[in-house]
Amino acid sequence: MLKIIICACLATGFVIVSATESEAAAATVTASPTPEPTATVRPASAGWVKWAKKWQAQARRARTRLARVRRCMGGSAPVRLTKAPKRAASAAEWKRAGRSWRARARDWQAKARAGVAKMKRPGGSGAARWRPLALWVGWPEYTLGTLSAIIYRESSGRPRALNPSGAAGLLQTMPGWYRGQWGIPAFNPFDPEQNLRAGYLIWSRSGWQPWAL
Repeated sequence: MLKIIICACLATGFVIVSATESEAAAATVTASPTPEPTATVRPASAGWVKWAKKWQAQARRARTRLARVRRCMGGSAPVRLTKAPKRAASAAEWKRAGRSWRARARDWQAKARAGVAKMKRPGGSGAARWRPLALWVGWPEYTLGTLSAIIYRESSGRPRALNPSGAAGLLQTMPGWYRGQWGIPAFNPFDPEQNLRAGYLIWSRSGWQPWAL
């Protein structure tokens, strides 16, 4: 009888253990993980967006100016600006974009100024060195061959050339006379940029006739 009870207990114990293990396994399979709370990204304030867009606009203007300078000098255009973040982006993203545009704007402005200064003082000698500056002030590219020939004939490419008649500069312009004849504003004939700009205004109204061509 004792043997029968022990066997029954042992059998019952095995069943209980087996059932407990099965329930634990089922609980492990069916239990779903607790979802972690997601952080809500707050959009940037209007002030940060306005600040960043101000530098974006300045960077665009600086890029346009530098691209024109490089085109006159035979160089390549600057890289494109990075895209703006979405309006609902965080303040950190707008700050990062604004700082990038600010750095680009300042860098391109400095490079454009250096390029214009180099065109005004190209170094060397001769008339052809003034072609980039002529393009900068507005002379069409197809006129540069004739323009270089006139500069060479009139002043040998020397911006401080002066004729006894009063004609001065690269194109031997006469500021007082041109102001009376065509209403050309007063300018410094010894400044290469101003001389070429005045010459362009004269050419645009009368062609090459003032230089006897």
